[in-house]
Amino acid sequence: MAKVKSLKSIALREMNFLCAFILSEKFCALFHKVFKPSYFENPDYKLLVAYIQTYFQKYSRPPRKLIITYIEKHKNQFSDDTLYQSLKKTLINSAENIDELLDKYESSYIFDDAELFIKAAELRLTINEINLALDNDDEINAMRLYEKIIIPEVQKTNIITFEDDLDKQREVLRKNRNLVIQFKNEVGQLVGSLFRGDFFMFASPTGIGKSWFLMWSAKQCRDQGLNVLFLSLEMQEQSIMRRFQQIYYRKTLYGEDVTIAKFIKEDDKYKIINKKINVEKLKPEDINQLKIKTIGKYPHGRLKIVCRAGININDLKAILSELKYQNKFIPDVIVIDYADKMTTVRKMNSDREALGIIWKDLRDLALTNNILLITASQTNRASWDRHFSRDAIAEDTRKLNEVTCAVGIMSDKKDRELGLTMLRLLKVRDGYYENRDVYCSCNYHIGQPVMQSVWANELEIPNGKVTAEESAKKSLKGVQRHRGLRKVKRE
Repeated sequence: MAKVKSLKSIALREMNFLCAFILSEKFCALFHKVFKPSYFENPDYKLLVAYIQTYFQKYSRPPRKLIITYIEKHKNQFSDDTLYQSLKKTLINSAENIDELLDKYESSYIFDDAELFIKAAELRLTINEINLALDNDDEINAMRLYEKIIIPEVQKTNIITFEDDLDKQREVLRKNRNLVIQFKNEVGQLVGSLFRGDFFMFASPTGIGKSWFLMWSAKQCRDQGLNVLFLSLEMQEQSIMRRFQQIYYRKTLYGEDVTIAKFIKEDDKYKIINKKINVEKLKPEDINQLKIKTIGKYPHGRLKIVCRAGININDLKAILSELKYQNKFIPDVIVIDYADKMTTVRKMNSDREALGIIWKDLRDLALTNNILLITASQTNRASWDRHFSRDAIAEDTRKLNEVTCAVGIMSDKKDRELGLTMLRLLKVRDGYYENRDVYCSCNYHIGQPVMQSVWANELEIPNGKVTAEESAKKSLKGVQRHRGLRKVKRE
């Protein structure tokens, strides 16, 4: 049987929050944006909180004793004279002075309690709206309300005093807790370390393998014990599941002979040999055994998959709230396939402006939620069948302005014949560019965008008009970087 809270305890709790709003500048600063007047049961409290929020926004301080003047001026709007007498006694006739009251109400307990109160009140309001819709036989609106539940989050700013917080400086040098992942081998050295708050992007023309690289990235993160949310905006669940099965189990959907490119080192160079292998068909009865073999019986990281078309940033925040409060899942990494397919609720004059807003919102989401966000973007038609540079990014440079790091996925006709894909660094926010590209052997029949990787200037391309070393020497405009992972020998 559900426990029923007494009206006395509810009234006392609301009275505590009201006094904190009246007295505490810190409380007002934290909660004036997220504490809705409708959260209160008492109608008089609703009137006062609405006034306090307006007052704080205008003067950046709580009203304190001025609240008595406000009540006296608008006395006809209040239904309970006891409220006026109680507040007057608390604020004027109390033996405690204002500073003592502020100390009392600026305890961590009331902040934590207020945060829980806000979340529970928002849930109650939404549940009431859902029940009202169901009572009116409006199931569609009820489901829409359920899907768009957004639990309000209180933003608490962590302020560091650089000159005084020496322990914080030492901690940064000893252990970087914000490090999320570094991909393996040459791909990892090219991309560099990825941290919480980073916004990483793959860019390529259509049909080169953006989705495969995004899924491969999700697998790399999950394999290292991270919680990953994979959000597909253009593919159905069945297609996504099949691709992840190919990536994890290295089997084809039908069973066939496939040819893969292997890199063999001879002296100081790598040569390509083609190897034909027979791959078994993926069967439903083998799933249990394959899962235990490749993922483990009790995996540390979790991979959640959501397929939704045409969502905006608010929809994404609602999905994160649903995962957090209903599934107890907080992602370390969000992979979006792909961000250009998102929409925005704001009215824009052009698609370019809309894309700029979408990518800015995603960047803000990564920073606010302290997560790594990985996505992909389309390049223009001029990048088809050639090795491109940053000027091939579709629309304009707004995307590059928002991302922390961008890597181009490119493949010309010769690369595809040999089973190769080339990765080129297009942008990085920290450090300096490194003028080197990476070649990857790939086979999408078995879901492997990266089987081996080597530096492009160390690979010999057979019978090619343009060698890989010559391709690597086509430097990008701008400074060259490498995030300090290893020293680069300058030629």
